[in-house]
Parts: sequence; structure tokens; C-alpha cells
Amino acid sequence: MLRLTLPLPPSKNRSHHWVKIGKGWRRVPTKDMEKWWHHARVAGFTAMWDQQFECAVDGKVVVRFWCYWPDKRTHDAGNMIDPLLDGLNGVCYADDCQALPRAIDFELCRADPRLEVEVDRL
Repeated sequence: MLRLTLPLPPSKNRSHHWVKIGKGWRRVPTKDMEKWWHHARVAGFTAMWDQQFECAVDGKVVVRFWCYWPDKRTHDAGNMIDPLLDGLNGVCYADDCQALPRAIDFELCRADPRLEVEVDRL
């Protein structure tokens, strides 16, 4: 089992923006989202090295996560799934289609808002 801690990703409103390409529009990640993905990948590789966890090339993996919110506003733990799976894609598993995400719990933590993540092979 692999354990790591990540900062909260940008909100859905700040993670992507629309760009006109030719005659159509395309949704592309913002610089903040790209930075978060880079941080998640580095943290994933570091945790894998420290905990001697090997990338799951085939088979399913369970990705459990706990959310620690910065304030009492209403938050949706389901919005953490896409950035988390994309950030660890190619690091802890070969493709995010292998991942079975599980939001376990959430709490208020003003001092250190974060995601705590466990990745485990089935």
C-alpha cells in the first residue's frame, strides 16, 4: 500500500478554461492545474521510492482519499476524483482506467487543508 499527502487541487472553476481552436472550442487545463499535477506526480514518485511501491502496470488499484477542507463552506469530495486520478496517472498505475476511487471521509482542517491518499492493488 502506498500513502501520500497532497495539497487540495484547484477548484473545478479554476482548473480548466475554454480556448478557441479553429472553428471549435476546447477545454484546456490552467497553469494552476498543470502545476498541481506536476506536484502530485513528484510526490507520487517520491512516496513510491520511499515506500518501495511498484507501479501497477496491469490489474486494478483502489485509490482511497480523505479530504481536509480549509473552511466550513460546502465542498464536494467527488470533485477531487478527476484531478487526483489524472495526477497519479502513469505514476502509481499505468492508466487511470485501472483506478477505483473511494472518497472515505472529510473533515475541517484550517491549518493544513490537504488530501491524504492511499493506493492499493486489488
